[in-house]
Amino acid sequence: MIVSKPVKVEVEIEDLTTNCTYRYKGNSMKDCVEYFQSLFIGRRPYQVIHAKVL
Repeated sequence: MIVSKPVKVEVEIEDLTTNCTYRYKGNSMKDCVEYFQSLFIGRRPYQVIHAKVL
């Protein structure tokens, strides 16, 4: 049986390098931003467009 942690926030992030937006769900906004940054080599400039507490 797989049990997952409850999702607490949904965050939409715009990558300012490519102008693409990404939507993540996670435990906190910090977790979502860290995951976004982990997808690229180096730090990417970004902007949080929308955050929603679930």
